[in-house]
Amino acid sequence: ANRLAVITSLTDEVLTTIEPEDIPSLEAAVPRQRGASQPGQAPIASDAVETKPPSPQIDVQKLTTLMSQTLQPQGITVKTNLTDHSLQVMFEAIPAPDEQQMLTFIGDVLQQCQPEITHVTLYGHQPGAEFPTWSQEMVVK
Repeated sequence: ANRLAVITSLTDEVLTTIEPEDIPSLEAAVPRQRGASQPGQAPIASDAVETKPPSPQIDVQKLTTLMSQTLQPQGITVKTNLTDHSLQVMFEAIPAPDEQQMLTFIGDVLQQCQPEITHVTLYGHQPGAEFPTWSQEMVVK
């Protein structure tokens, strides 16, 4: 979606072509558990595992689930993408979701989850439309 968002003339070929950068790496898709080892290696002692702060990807999964559970009964689909602490959220429904309501909603959700996100871009979209009905960018403090 990020790659396509900057293309001004979308064709069927562009929309149906998957590029290598569209597919996340296996490491990004499957989080490694603490103390896990590679096949054939001895298990790593839990005190030897480097402690890292929680991944923003985990926060995005929590955000997406929370938003979907809240908005799905209203007929609104939520799609998210996180890149370098910048979150993109697409709210999709017929008609496109109300911009002010979605701004208020995302503000409440971000306060509840407190993810490591510095920038948010929101889109209101109607299924089948070529472009979003509205978009809004926010800096999270």
